[in-house]
Amino acid sequence: YLLISWMSYLDLPALYVHLLKRGGKVPLAAFADSVLRMDKAGELRCVKLYAAAREAAREMLKLPGAIVDYVNFNAGNGLVAYVIQMPEETVVVFRGSERAGECVSSNIDWVDNVCEPFVGSVQTEEIEKIVQTYPQGRVVFTGHSKGAHNALVALSLSENPQAQAVVFNGQGFAAEALSPAQEETLARRAVNYVVYRDPVGALLYHPERRVYVQGPETGDPHRPEAYRFDEAGAPIPARRSLKSRLIEGATRLAEGWIQKKGGQGAEKLCRAVLPQK
Repeated sequence: YLLISWMSYLDLPALYVHLLKRGGKVPLAAFADSVLRMDKAGELRCVKLYAAAREAAREMLKLPGAIVDYVNFNAGNGLVAYVIQMPEETVVVFRGSERAGECVSSNIDWVDNVCEPFVGSVQTEEIEKIVQTYPQGRVVFTGHSKGAHNALVALSLSENPQAQAVVFNGQGFAAEALSPAQEETLARRAVNYVVYRDPVGALLYHPERRVYVQGPETGDPHRPEAYRFDEAGAPIPARRSLKSRLIEGATRLAEGWIQKKGGQGAEKLCRAVLPQK
């Protein structure tokens, strides 16, 4: 799931987009091969592959399954997602936050991250449409960072009893964002793998189960390649850092204070800067 979450940061080439529109499928191995070839030729747009990303792409060459759907609303609310049919399950992967640049027209993801506790996310409606497409059968929602959070949102909205979420460094929820039933669903069927000193995985409230994982002692603990695995490929457990605990407590207090003292002002500002849902 971590490999697939990393893959979601790449745009699907136009040739494959047309293939999906004609009802075709894109094997994961074919997508990974095209990414590696385009990278070698200097033709990969919008993202530069670092060494760990190239290794991830080479690992993807071994994966079964095929992409069967792809949505990209970077020109609007910012949501990007892939649907992948694996031999025994359907995987829906949501992309994390992106900054404005050549292929992204705005910083809507980041504005949405800040405003969601006060007005909800502009991406929820599209997430719900995807969720409703899979009312039964084994479905796994996944993603990294904001994509992880969106995967948790998807599970909270799903009525499929076989759905679950496996996510990476996902931020939490505002205090009153979820119903008790939704919190119970996440507690029973969602796991969030968090690098032990990652700040994003510490934000706000987390009804899902969190598993803390070893990562680098220096550098950015939030990147997908920060996770450390043993020789069998399992994540190496770690004790949560004090900084992570402090961040969680501080953001909970801050969210509660803003809601109490200036919630209406924050809501008004967010509604002014966000596009209509």
